[in-house]
Amino acid sequence: MRFRAKALDNRTIITLESPMVNLVKSQINNVVAGKGNTATTNTIKTLTNRFLSSQTTIREYDMNQANQMRNGLLFPLILMWIMHFKFGQVQPLLLTVAMGIASLVQSPLFQVYVLGRNLERPFKNPNPLEQRLAESTAINNNSESTAESDGDDAPKEEEEDVNVEAKDEEQTEEERDSDDDASE
Repeated sequence: MRFRAKALDNRTIITLESPMVNLVKSQINNVVAGKGNTATTNTIKTLTNRFLSSQTTIREYDMNQANQMRNGLLFPLILMWIMHFKFGQVQPLLLTVAMGIASLVQSPLFQVYVLGRNLERPFKNPNPLEQRLAESTAINNNSESTAESDGDDAPKEEEEDVNVEAKDEEQTEEERDSDDDASE
């Protein structure tokens, strides 16, 4: 994949953003929203974008991704070498080979350079921690906007939950009574 990236030599410029950009932007919006100064807000957002984003070419980005993939395979390779030759274990070796092939096929670089797909760069990161950070930021933003627009909905939902629980308790009491009657 590195050789193909070098051979294609795609010099298209892309912008890489840190995963912290969305979190910082939401915090800036929360702090500045009360002050109401849009010029200050725009200045802060521009500075944030400059510090938390960088520009690179597709070739450089793909080379960095290939290096990260290679480095990510070194530790499991060394660990499996020790387990196989030192302790005579075969099953972890087979499992690691199968998982390595599966991760290679799912790799965006493999899909671009071997399968010929045209994927957008930067690739979506399958890191679950970053995905949760983005999801929690989106949920916080949505909950704040709904709380501002409909402040009275939350107590009603709690009352509905209490009513549902009370109905469930009544049904279980009726079931107990019918079970007692049947057992007598």
